[in-house]
Amino acid sequence: MTEHVSDWPRVSAVVHPDATGELTTNGISRACAAESIDALRVGMIADVAALAATMRRPVRMDVVEGPANWRLAVRPNGVVHEVAADGTIPPTDGLLVQQGYCRACRQPQPVTATSCGACGAEAPLRVVVAPHTVHVAQVPVLGGQAITAAAIVAEASTELPVAPPRLRAPLAQLETVAIAPGLTPREAIKAQAAARIVPIQPLPTPIRDAAPRLRVRVGEDQERIVPASIALGRNPRVEDERTPVVIESPEQTLSRTHALVDVDEAGQIVVTDNNAANGVIIQGTGAALEPGTPTVIAEGEALLMGDVTLTIEIAA
Repeated sequence: MTEHVSDWPRVSAVVHPDATGELTTNGISRACAAESIDALRVGMIADVAALAATMRRPVRMDVVEGPANWRLAVRPNGVVHEVAADGTIPPTDGLLVQQGYCRACRQPQPVTATSCGACGAEAPLRVVVAPHTVHVAQVPVLGGQAITAAAIVAEASTELPVAPPRLRAPLAQLETVAIAPGLTPREAIKAQAAARIVPIQPLPTPIRDAAPRLRVRVGEDQERIVPASIALGRNPRVEDERTPVVIESPEQTLSRTHALVDVDEAGQIVVTDNNAANGVIIQGTGAALEPGTPTVIAEGEALLMGDVTLTIEIAA
């Protein structure tokens, strides 16, 4: 039985010939680099598999590599499909999970691995090295003032070991297939390459249902009812059509556009750390959200954003 893949969150990957690229989630881009194009492709899939595990459903991934385009879907278990023209993917029966080499010890690891089973390295297939420059636009606020912020530039560097030679195949060919008895890896890739490629269609704007609304509580005495798609911060900018919601930060530790909040098709609250300097921390567990990665949170979960503590619920 086929399964429909949602167009949200919107994830796109660009692969360059020099083994660098960009992975963009809901408008937030992160620079990527690896020791080879193969490692870059697999690392990008691993990143989206982690997002799919957070969302608890397949996540669509639109890929551009030179003149070629592919429309893929990555499941929480790491299985990759090509998305059909009607937006569906087939069952996972008989399909294999993609693997790559650990950045530290070079042992093969599945794209779902959060740590290397051989050496214990965290995020063994990670290729994200730094977020892109984010230019902050002017946003009108109460009183008619305009907020202008300088560009935010985050720099990072990484030393990547050289991987052993590997059989190369475009991302579309990484779609997993049932392995017949005696089928070699090279034959499997040839079989994948023979699969029909569906060109990427223009991404539609995510449906922002006007009915759901959010209740945002700051501290114990501030409460607001806001739309279901918002950008939170001291001076938030309009981010992918989200409504900016200004939050006071006495110590100025809340970023200008600190976090993005949405309600997905299943009615779940999804929070994205917008690469904020002080991050987004779940108070009950002390866990920090991964910057740029949409994360489902429980209604009423207390979130720490700099010097601000707030909760978010679906408004009745």
